[in-house]
Amino acid sequence: MSKCYLRTDGEVIQTSQGASIPYADGERCFRFAIARRKKGWRRNGEQYKVGSYSLYAVNEEGIICGCHRIQWPEILRFAQQEGWIKANEQA
Repeated sequence: MSKCYLRTDGEVIQTSQGASIPYADGERCFRFAIARRKKGWRRNGEQYKVGSYSLYAVNEEGIICGCHRIQWPEILRFAQQEGWIKANEQA
């Protein structure tokens, strides 16, 4: 499986695999994932939409959203770049 990277133009967040979501949905998903990072989360009746995709899981590796697996180092790098967390925070 290839690594998935994140980028933005300020309006949308796009993965290196070509999927796009609204910027606000990406930040909201980040906050949701960080809050569930330690215990983990898996879709089980509760659905969490991110743009036109659904979040499937939050685990020790990162998140699974649709067919994308995005690892924590990339999620945290992007969050720091966007100012969602400070550079020295590990969330």
